[in-house]
Amino acid sequence: MVEMENENFKRRTVSSAIITAIMVLLFVLRYFLPDFGMYLFDAALLTFIIMAIFETAHLLKLDLRGSSNTIIIITVCLCYVFFIIGMEIVKTEWWLITIIEVLIVAAFAFYVFLSNTMDKKFQKQCALLHKNPKKESLLGSLDLLKTLLYPVLSIFLMIVLNHFHPIDPTTELDDGNGNLTYETYKNIGTLALMLIFAVSFLTDTASYLLGVTLGYGTKKLVPKISPHKTYVGAVGGIFGGILASLLVLLILSADPKISSYLTDNLSFADIIGNPAAAANLVFILIGIFGAVATIVGGFFASFLKRKYNTKDFGSFISGHGGIMDRLDGILFNSVFIFIIMLIIEVL
Repeated sequence: MVEMENENFKRRTVSSAIITAIMVLLFVLRYFLPDFGMYLFDAALLTFIIMAIFETAHLLKLDLRGSSNTIIIITVCLCYVFFIIGMEIVKTEWWLITIIEVLIVAAFAFYVFLSNTMDKKFQKQCALLHKNPKKESLLGSLDLLKTLLYPVLSIFLMIVLNHFHPIDPTTELDDGNGNLTYETYKNIGTLALMLIFAVSFLTDTASYLLGVTLGYGTKKLVPKISPHKTYVGAVGGIFGGILASLLVLLILSADPKISSYLTDNLSFADIIGNPAAAANLVFILIGIFGAVATIVGGFFASFLKRKYNTKDFGSFISGHGGIMDRLDGILFNSVFIFIIMLIIEVL
């Protein structure tokens, strides 16, 4: 038993080291080669989406009601194409891009419903199972929408943040050095992405380490969903989130463009009288609530796995399970950071 645990720990360590190295490389390229790195990051996130779709569809048995992986992936790819056209090529308003994305999703949901109602094989299957074909057809469309909501939307929000521009891309302003403001602020997306991955990673790591060392025998958080997670581990996770957030601030605030962006957008810094203190306060809060979002995301994934009676979403990553088992906390944190970036933008 001990040998098996040691072997599993070794596999987890090697897998974690490889994943960390890949993510570091992506962030380095994203920062120093923003145009190339941005689309490379897109490719990585789209790969995560496709893998997550397969794992979630398998867990929820979506193919039984017509929401095949292929249909969901085509929907995502079309949404991405129109997002890039609207955001980077035509440079149109965000609300118009959103409307187009919603229409694409609605069209494919209707397609699933229509194809089910016209599929004789599907009708016979419903008859054999004594189920209402129209109801099952509608549930098939809902399966597609549920998968697009979780996990696809959360990962797609990271793609949106990857292309996050603090000003209207059509605005040509000078930053004092003869450069367009739009060009000089391309790395704001790096800030958002680093907050998502760093806070989630250190939250999970600190939560695990403190839970293992000091959490034995202490009160569990939600034992019916995740029997191994304790309040001690959660506290450690929150401190890990704060540390990660402040490290991101320390590293990226060395970039004068990012530093000035934060100073300009944290309007209450004038009230405090110290922009640096204001930024530290904001990032401490981001670390706290980002850690909470990560922990809640982990619990939600555990709830799904218990509901469908499985240990892991998949087995792609040695010692860790599937890609969804690594993204569980990140999915909820990405939504939180997306909201935070919008708030900072309007401050």
